[in-house]
Amino acid sequence: MKFDCSKCGQEVVISDAEEDRILHESRAWRCPLCYTVIADNLTKEKPGTVTLFSPADGLGDKIVQECVFDYYRRSYPLESCQQLTYADIGDNGDFVVSCCKLYNVGKVFWSSSTCRVKAPKLSQLINFDVAREATVLEDKGIYPSISTSLESERINQSNLNMLGTRYIALSARNVNKVAFKNIEPHFLNRLYLFFDALVQNNIIDQVVIIGNDDRFDDVWDPPYVLDMRKKLSLTEIAIVLNHSLLTVGKDNGLLHLAAAAGSNVVGWGYEQLMWKPKAPPGKVQILMKQDSNPIAIAKKIACAMRALITSGSFEDMAWNRMSLSHTAPETNALAY
Repeated sequence: MKFDCSKCGQEVVISDAEEDRILHESRAWRCPLCYTVIADNLTKEKPGTVTLFSPADGLGDKIVQECVFDYYRRSYPLESCQQLTYADIGDNGDFVVSCCKLYNVGKVFWSSSTCRVKAPKLSQLINFDVAREATVLEDKGIYPSISTSLESERINQSNLNMLGTRYIALSARNVNKVAFKNIEPHFLNRLYLFFDALVQNNIIDQVVIIGNDDRFDDVWDPPYVLDMRKKLSLTEIAIVLNHSLLTVGKDNGLLHLAAAAGSNVVGWGYEQLMWKPKAPPGKVQILMKQDSNPIAIAKKIACAMRALITSGSFEDMAWNRMSLSHTAPETNALAY
């Protein structure tokens, strides 16, 4: 059986089985790449019921899913929405099944791409793809956003006093989990050569390394590098990112945090385009994995810096922003 996607027009081939026909009819005859159940509001509101969302694994997953969750909650105000944690569901999702029996649960949204626990067998279960939903929301002008207020009691001001006025934030990922996402040491050494030129030409003063990563044994950090690895809370990292001219790094959750905090982002090593950080047009530039090399990355960074300078944003951000003793905005831009 064949049909044309009702959204993009692409031809889709499915089996002649009746269950496949029913499935795609319920998906409004959309292809797998276009089908979104939340961003396109394809479910009916069930007033007075509880709606559950599966937990998310990594930092980037949580930031992106929170945006999707918040959109659903605002779109269906008559439902009581709850974002589950792993403590809630246990190792096999049995708790979710129990909740559905005890409470008035109308829907259980489950994202297998971001939740490590297998989806429970429930009549209320609705599968969704977090990245695909967030990509459609991005097209609608809806992006993840986090508060970077300096008024939080969790802020250690001394950690922020060492920041310069014009700096690039660098995520030099180096952890045991999913090691293939770690930045390669020779990439970092080559990037430092490019940062050397930016410092020597008085374009930036500093490169600030953020994250909870280990140091590389075979990488020497130049004098202009401020190493803040394992020294900042997540809230403090968000503030550092918000005040940076640019955040650079290989595909990881901190780039999602940077975009949500309002930083300009250059990322590389992406295998799927829909997993790039979500932000307003022009705020994020990425390289796919096959195109990622030190020269291409340096060109992307140069392009991003040139855009800041030619637009006037560079002078505004670098020279006229308020000191870190003031409160930063909750979304986008830097404090002026």
